[in-house]
Amino acid sequence: MNDGPITRFAEPPRQLSEEEFVERFGSIYEHSPWIAAETWRNGLDARHDTVEGLAESMARTLDQATDAQKRALINSHPDLAGRAAVRGELTKASTAEQTSAGIDQCTPEEFDRFQKLNATYKEQFGFTFIMAVKGSNRHAILASFEDRLTNDLDEEFDRAIQEIHKIARFRLLDIAAAEDPHGDVAETGGAVQRDRNPFLQWIDLAQPRLGSSVVFASDDFFADKSRLISPVEPVWIDDKYDDHGKWMDGWESRRKRTPGHDFAVVRLGVPGILRGVDIDTRFFTGNYPPEASVDACISSDPTPADDTAWYPVIDRLALIGDSHHYVPIEGGVEFTHVRLNIFPDGGVARLRVYGEIRPDWALVGDEELIDLVALTNGGKSLICNDEHFGSMRNLNAPGYAVNMGDGWETARRREPGNDWVILALGHPGHVRTVHIDTSHFKGNYPDKVSIQAVRTTTSYPPDLATQSIDWPELLPAAKLGPDQMHVFASELNEIGPISHIRINIFPDGGLARIRLMGHLARNRQSL
Repeated sequence: MNDGPITRFAEPPRQLSEEEFVERFGSIYEHSPWIAAETWRNGLDARHDTVEGLAESMARTLDQATDAQKRALINSHPDLAGRAAVRGELTKASTAEQTSAGIDQCTPEEFDRFQKLNATYKEQFGFTFIMAVKGSNRHAILASFEDRLTNDLDEEFDRAIQEIHKIARFRLLDIAAAEDPHGDVAETGGAVQRDRNPFLQWIDLAQPRLGSSVVFASDDFFADKSRLISPVEPVWIDDKYDDHGKWMDGWESRRKRTPGHDFAVVRLGVPGILRGVDIDTRFFTGNYPPEASVDACISSDPTPADDTAWYPVIDRLALIGDSHHYVPIEGGVEFTHVRLNIFPDGGVARLRVYGEIRPDWALVGDEELIDLVALTNGGKSLICNDEHFGSMRNLNAPGYAVNMGDGWETARRREPGNDWVILALGHPGHVRTVHIDTSHFKGNYPDKVSIQAVRTTTSYPPDLATQSIDWPELLPAAKLGPDQMHVFASELNEIGPISHIRINIFPDGGLARIRLMGHLARNRQSL
């Protein structure tokens, strides 16, 4: 059993003077630097060099404060979509949090609804409505607002303090993330829960276009199990109900009245080595499971038999509602199925299973022509300068694009230059033909394309982006046309084996797919 998330600060807080500590952490609790000062005076040790340890100590400082101090802190927070937000008077942190939830995009009707709820809430309880809105959205916030009006005064006072603790933890995570230039946790033990996805260098092995599916669920009365791995982001739809109740975009079981817990089994379309998961509870607020764990197995059956051996890959951990939960997985075993256990019941919007595909290259002949950059062969999109309309991760996906949204598309370029994207091959190889597909892109295809390529051991995407400017040309600039497949062979330069490519599009636009057909580079001379 793990002890929960551990995220370390790059600069240990225990080494700071009181003045330095308050300067750095005084804004964690809204307009209340006294909490940071009192926490420092209580003494700091190695535990406080982690987000979790420091969050716990600062929360304890507040919990030990008087009710008058707590009420003053609650009322120091701004109204959601209130006058301070309109006048631009929020703190930097509050502005970012409300913006991340889309509160600045309220319709006039929604804005008016916020104003009325703020007034009703204050009249009923005598203090400001508090909710940790980061990662949420205005629809879920409004629903929670109305739901909490049914609480009594003591319940709501305690709830406000708990929400403030959540806000504080989010802000501490932001500080730790800002100190981490590579976007990785300095040291982890157990679960890691962050606002940004640390697994984007890996493939989502549970995506349906790889052939993945949810083959079993112990119960999906309220929301069908298939939505657990839907490739689109979950949504909230006001006033949408079906025969079983409120429609939720995810998998949701009924309220369990017997011992045990619910679970869902995902068959991975391509076996892979697991690196991490995102247990996403967005929009599930009063109906999310308090805890979850993840197991994995190896089975040739679509649905594993009852006697299949399951291996725990993530121990039981606490969840919070309406949030991402990014959890790393250690080990190098290739699995075929993943089981999400929820305790005891409830709903999860999405499960993303990040990992890597490692084909058995011994089964590929020396002269066999394969797509070296295909997702199913371990190819990965690593970094691009723009993906405003369509993700770069679509470029090497299986099959043909179903529409423009299933490709990579950049915003309209209004300044000199061009757009680009870098992909890693699944295995170093010699490229013989390049297929570039502009299907569905008719008025927004690039005018020209070129490809640079290299064999490199560099893996950090920003470093690759800098180095790629000087990579040799595999495909010199070539004209493209709308809504068609382009095949380049004689136009390619012979530059030897490669491991990475940089696709340049001029000046902007969209591509549906790219295929690099070639042979594996096996011997040391070719590597």
